[in-house]
Formats: sequence, structure tokens, C-alpha cells
Amino acid sequence: MYNPPEGPPKYPDPEFYRNYQAPKYGPPSPTPAPRLDPYVQQRQQINPARGHNSFSRFVIAWGGWNRLWIMLGTMALSIVVYYFYFYQSWVFALGFTVLLLIHELGHAFTIRLKKMRATFPIFIPGMGAFVTLPNQPISLRDDAEISLAGPFLGGIASVLCFIPAVLLYYSNFSLSQDFAQLAFYGLFLNLLNLIPVLPLDGGHIGRVLSPYLAIVGLVILGLLYFSTRNPFFLLIGIFGLSYVSQGFNSPTNRIVMRRADRTIVAVMYGGLAALLGLGFWAVQSSQVLIFFLRLRGY
Repeated sequence: MYNPPEGPPKYPDPEFYRNYQAPKYGPPSPTPAPRLDPYVQQRQQINPARGHNSFSRFVIAWGGWNRLWIMLGTMALSIVVYYFYFYQSWVFALGFTVLLLIHELGHAFTIRLKKMRATFPIFIPGMGAFVTLPNQPISLRDDAEISLAGPFLGGIASVLCFIPAVLLYYSNFSLSQDFAQLAFYGLFLNLLNLIPVLPLDGGHIGRVLSPYLAIVGLVILGLLYFSTRNPFFLLIGIFGLSYVSQGFNSPTNRIVMRRADRTIVAVMYGGLAALLGLGFWAVQSSQVLIFFLRLRGY
């Protein structure tokens, strides 16, 4: 009697394939990643900044914690410098630094209103502060409006400093003088920023209107230096001279701007300069009046 050899039949049936285990060749298959709940996945996509409160999200949107600490550190150093540079008054040093902050926030908020990214300002002790412009192309009118926003908001804050100077005249004359000096120097600083020479704010506006305005700005800086002998004006003039030499060959000057936009920028520039100049004259006249009132015993 013939017994066939053990092993799979020539034509295996379905039961054989169900119980058959293929030999394991090659590397083992990777372990599949655990599947998350679809609701959890949707929540992660909607709120990627989960775990942060409103303030931390605000800090991240404005450049992160490192940028915030740099701003606060340079502000503290600026307060110390202005305390020894002007006169020993911590009220004036703190107030002047806050006026610089308001000026720079005017630039930053305008950048935000134009749907562009802005960061916390950085202070240069003894020189001022700056806000970096977004690394993306912007129109000439946007550049001019961003530049005008700083002196506009800083000028308003400087004028408001004169209100406590008047209210504190009889109760605390020393503190009243600090606020009066804040109004005086704040208006002077914002008016100075409108000189059409880079890197001042007026330089961005001047290249929109006419590159020849930079020459006028250099003349103004020269007159200020020879009348005050302040090295700050000389330093700004040296920087501005390098920009002027490049300005006439800059591609920006070959861009044709619409006449309506150019007119609007010119009106805003002239109007703001006139208002700041009028406020500066009024504060200076009030200071002279206060001096004579004190001499007469009032």
C-alpha cells in the first residue's frame, strides 16, 4: 500500500492558506504610531499655541522673550544714562525713556495695522531707540506713513506732559519743572526726527518726496551743530552724508509714485512739522513765562 509523503497538497485548500505562516525575511516591520483621538488632532490644529496665556502669546507675536528682555535691559540702561546726561532727576530720566518708547511704538503699531510683523523696540542709551522694519517689500507711501507715526504719537505724548507741569506748579514746583522739561525735550526730539536725513524718520519721507531734501537736512544739522556744539548733530550728519551719497543712485528714487500719494505724504509731513514746531514754541514760551513769574514771586 502506497503512503504519500507528508506535506502540503499539490493544490492547497483555503484552510491551508489561513494557517500558513510565511517565513520572516528582512527587517521587522516598524511599530505603527498610536492613533490620536480625531478631536485632539483638530484641537491641536486650531490652537497650536496651547499652554500659553494671553501675555505669553503677545510676547511671542512681538519677537519672543529674548527680544522683550533686550528691550527692558536697554531701557534700564537708558534711564541711567539720561539721569547723568541731562540732570539728576529720575522722574525726567524715566519719563524721557517712556517718551522714546511711545515714539517707537507708534512705528510698531502702524506696521501692525498694515498687516506686517513688528517686534519690540531696542534702545541705544544716549542715542534713542529703533524698530526694525519688516523684511518684505513695502510701498513708498507705507514707508512714509510708518515713519510719520512715530513723531505723531510721540508729539502727542510730549504735549500731554505739559498738563501735570501746569497742575503741579504751586504744589510741587520741582516735579512741575521735570514734566515741563519732558514736554520741551520730547517735542524737540520728535521735531528733530522730521529732518529729511537718514537714518532719521524724516529721511524715509524725504526720499519719497525728493532726494534733494536730504541736502536741506544736512544744512539744518550743520546749523544745529555750530549753534550748540553738540556732537550728536555731527554724528547724525556723518551718517546722513553717507546715505546722501548713495541716495541719488538708489533704485528707490527711480520708482514713480502716484501724484495723489505724493501730495498726501507732503501734506501730512508739512502739517505734522508745523504742529510740532508750534507746540515746541508754545512750551518754550511758557517756560520763559514761568521763569519771570517765579522772579516776581508768583
